Amino acid sequence: MNFIQHTKEFVKEYFEQHNNVELTYHSLEHTLLVAAKLKDIAEKGQLSYLLKEQLVVAAYLHDIGYLHNIYHHEDKSIEMAREYLKKQGKDEAYLSSVSICINSTKHTETPTSEIAALLKDTDLSYGLYTNFKTRGDQLRQEWDSLHNKQYTDEAWAEIQVNFLQDLRFHSPFGKTHFQQLRLEEIEKFR
Repeated sequence: MNFIQHTKEFVKEYFEQHNNVELTYHSLEHTLLVAAKLKDIAEKGQLSYLLKEQLVVAAYLHDIGYLHNIYHHEDKSIEMAREYLKKQGKDEAYLSSVSICINSTKHTETPTSEIAALLKDTDLSYGLYTNFKTRGDQLRQEWDSLHNKQYTDEAWAEIQVNFLQDLRFHSPFGKTHFQQLRLEEIEKFR
């Protein structure tokens, strides 16, 4: 079994053992779809094998911390990723690269590497390449369950439009591929 597959199995097992039904958006499904999309992007790109592996491994591990800390889940994900990667014999450079990728998924962070930019763009664009309305409904339900935030349909639509209008991409792939999807979703609200 290659390391990407090993990590996928680890993450699936971890989500199953620590299942939180309130995570309707930040779920195992989200993690698997983001990782699959990045694996596809990486296979078509010009990344070295090592960078491809680090990118997809980071994608599998990027939200695992949500199962323990919804407010600082990226930091918890980094902590858990580093522990897992050390046990798998990965060196500090590998751990650092994966950590930088996961850290870039924070809303306030600007990615500092090519693969971190790809992870951030793909994670934020999850609804664009799957089903924006369904993913939005899942996020709305999660916010209601975890944060006790309820929204009228009009208020939620405004949040969704604002998200789309404010969404910016950092990677060349995001700027060419996800940008078009973003514009198409904005049009649906008009």
